Amino acid sequence: MMTSPRPAASPSPTSEQLIARPPFADWSHRLRDQSAHRPRIASTLADGRLCQLRSQVLSAAAAYTDELAQLSADVGLGSGSLADSVVGTCDAPIAATGHQPIVFHPGLLAKNQLLQKLLQTAPAASAAPEPSPSLAPAGHQAGSGLMIQIDTDAGAAGTIRFPEAQSKLQVTSRDISTGSDLFLSQRILPEDRVADLAQEVVSSLETFGFADAAERTSVVMDQYTRLAGQSAVAANAIVRRLWQTDATYLELPFSRLCQLSELQAVFREWIYDASRLHRAYNTALQRHRLAHGITNAANPFPDLASTGRSVELPFWVVSADGRQRETLVVNPAEPLSAIGDTDLIVPRGMLISTVLRLFVSDLFIHGTGGEHYDVCTERFVADWLDVDLPESVTATATRYLFADEVRQLEEVSLRRQTVHNSQHRFRTHVEHGRFPLAWQPLAKRLLTERETAVAELNAARAGGRSAMDIHRHLKAVRRKIETLAHAAFAHGSDLRLPSPVETAVLQERRFPFFFFD
Repeated sequence: MMTSPRPAASPSPTSEQLIARPPFADWSHRLRDQSAHRPRIASTLADGRLCQLRSQVLSAAAAYTDELAQLSADVGLGSGSLADSVVGTCDAPIAATGHQPIVFHPGLLAKNQLLQKLLQTAPAASAAPEPSPSLAPAGHQAGSGLMIQIDTDAGAAGTIRFPEAQSKLQVTSRDISTGSDLFLSQRILPEDRVADLAQEVVSSLETFGFADAAERTSVVMDQYTRLAGQSAVAANAIVRRLWQTDATYLELPFSRLCQLSELQAVFREWIYDASRLHRAYNTALQRHRLAHGITNAANPFPDLASTGRSVELPFWVVSADGRQRETLVVNPAEPLSAIGDTDLIVPRGMLISTVLRLFVSDLFIHGTGGEHYDVCTERFVADWLDVDLPESVTATATRYLFADEVRQLEEVSLRRQTVHNSQHRFRTHVEHGRFPLAWQPLAKRLLTERETAVAELNAARAGGRSAMDIHRHLKAVRRKIETLAHAAFAHGSDLRLPSPVETAVLQERRFPFFFFD
C-alpha cells in the first residue's frame, strides 16, 4: 500500500468535459466486432504469426507492468493498481491507447480512463477461444487493455506546467526529468532538485488560492522524489497508476514492443520491399493533402526523401544507449545492408499507428490529433497492404484550473457577440423581435430613422447635392443604435476581455491531471 496520502477516487472528468467519438456506449460492441478483421490481417503475415505476435506483446506488457509494480513497492509507494493488471489470451479482444510518456493532462488521462471503463463493460466474445497455455486467463474482463508509451519520440518527459503571476499572468514550465533526448533515456532528477521544483509549483498554486491542487501536487511530487534517478517513463506510469486507482490495463513502452522478435522480423520484411513502401507512403500523403486542401508539405507528416540510389523509410534506427535516433535510409537494391545486427529498428510517422492498430489492438483509442492524421494512415495501409485497419475511436477531455474565470470569459464573449450581431444585423433583430420587449419601440424608431437617413443620403449623392448634414445625422443614429445594443444585451456588464496572453493562461488545458480533483 502507499505510505503517502491519496485522494478517495481517481480524477474523472464530467460528461460535459469529456468527448468520446463515437459515443462510448458503442465502443464495447465495436471492440467485439473487430475480431472479424483478424483473418484478413493475419493473411499479411506468415501462417500463425499473428497469434504468436499478440502473445509476445501481452507477455512483454505483463512483464513490464510487473516491473513497474516491483519498482513502486521498492521505493515505498506500494504496487497500487499495477498488481491488478489483467492478461488475456492472444485470441481475446485487445483494446489499446498510447501517447508519449509525459506528465499527463486531463485530456490525455481521459483516454486511459475510458480504456479502463471499456474493459469493465465490454461483452465477452460469442465464441470464447481456448486459453493460451502461456498466459493467464482474463478474469472478469473480456480481453486485455494496453497503454503503449511512445518512448522512442524526443521531448521532455517531466514537464509540469503551472500558472504564475509576476509582471503578468503566465504559464510557466518546470521539468523534473533529465534533458530532452529520447524519452526512453530520461531519468527523474535527484531528490533535492525535485523537492525545489515541487516547492515552486506548490507555492504558485497557493498564491492563486488553489489549496487543494497544491496539496495534491505535494503528494505527487513526494512520489516523484521517491522515484528520483529512475526512468522517467516508468515514473510517470507509476504515478499515473497510483492515482487511477481502478486500472487493470497493461503498460508497455514502444521501444520494448519493437524489440519483440516477431515485430523485428516484420519490420525487416517491410524494409526489404523498400521501394514499394516508400512509394505507397508518399502517395498516401500526397493524396490526403490534395483531398483536404492541405498546402503544408509537413502535414500530417513530411514526405519521405529520395536521393540518387537511396530512399528514406518511415523507421528510426535507435542508438544502443537509447539517447539518439537516425532516419533509416537504404539502397533499395540491398536495403537490409543498412541495418546492423544489434540495431533497434522502430517505426515512425504513420507506421506507428499502423503497427498499433494492425497487430497490437482490435480497437485503438486516439486523441483528437491521431483522429485527424489516421485518416491518411488508413488510406496508406489499404493501398500498401490491401487490408483495412481495425477501427479507432477518439477520447479527450477539457478541464480548466481557472474554471470560474473561463465561465465568465465565455459569458462576456457571448454577450460581446450578441451586441455585435444586434448592431450589424440591426434590421433582422428588429424585424424578428429579438430585442427585449422594453426596447422594441425604440429599436423600431431607430430602424426607421436610419433607413430614412440612408435614403436621403443616397438621393443627395445622386442629385449632386451636399450630404454633409445627412451624413452627420446618420452617424448620430448609428451611435444611438450602438448605445441601444449595449443597453439591451450587455445588461450593464463590463465587456472588456483579458489580454490574449491572459486569456491563453485562463484557457490552458495542459495543466497536470493532479491539479484537479
